[in-house]
Amino acid sequence: MTTVRDARITLFLSWYGQLPPSEGVLGAVRPLHFNPEHRFLSEGAVAHWHARDVLVSCWTVDDADRRGELLAWGVDAIIGNDLNGVVKSCAERAERT
Repeated sequence: MTTVRDARITLFLSWYGQLPPSEGVLGAVRPLHFNPEHRFLSEGAVAHWHARDVLVSCWTVDDADRRGELLAWGVDAIIGNDLNGVVKSCAERAERT
């Protein structure tokens, strides 16, 4: 068997395409986080990754309404150019839950 990565290493799988990674890729790298561009996420996609025990992060989210939507779906981490805005959106979501 070929070792693709050390199991002790935490992997964030950044993804640049519309289609999700293949089962072969997922099995080989066993990511802790799936990290696509936010526009390729839906509520169902977030639920799908969580059902696989994979956390979901996304990039680059600079619109406050979109951040709120993603957080409501359960996205675990958001990358954005407006750090204060990201922190504010996360705090607002935490207050509602």
